[in-house]
Amino acid sequence: MEQILVSPVKPHELIIGKTVPYMLISLVSSHLVLVFGRVLFGVGIRGSYPWLLAVIILFLLCALSFGLLISTVAKTQQAAFMPAILTTLLPTFILSGFIFPLRNMPAVIRAVSVVVPSRYFLSALRSIILRGAGPAAFWDQFVGLAAFTAAAMAAAVIRLRRERRRGEG
Repeated sequence: MEQILVSPVKPHELIIGKTVPYMLISLVSSHLVLVFGRVLFGVGIRGSYPWLLAVIILFLLCALSFGLLISTVAKTQQAAFMPAILTTLLPTFILSGFIFPLRNMPAVIRAVSVVVPSRYFLSALRSIILRGAGPAAFWDQFVGLAAFTAAAMAAAVIRLRRERRRGEG
């Protein structure tokens, strides 16, 4: 990272270079999940594929932005691992409604789950894939994901610029 910070690469170029390969890999993976869901379990997409793709891309951008933010804070890959697990993986399983339904959680826990982007993603996926609902049914989840994406990306850019100034000084 130190070598990149002193190179002539601009922050937005670095962000694009770090996110595009992972975005492409994740898009292929998500489509494989959709294909296997259809072939193995008979779960097809009832709703709009373009809206599904938009929600998937937005969630991936959100996750990648958060990963970039963590990489600007952590000095090594090993140091980034623990905060990444604690702030993404565990809340996704516990607080998103993936394993435990949100409606069965105490109000305090539901309130905490508002800051978990995967909550919005899973809700939008269920609306599109299982119910075949239109954008009106998941618009608030889409806006929530967009807000998290914008906040994480802005924070990553700010941190990257700050680190770059430190590296130059």
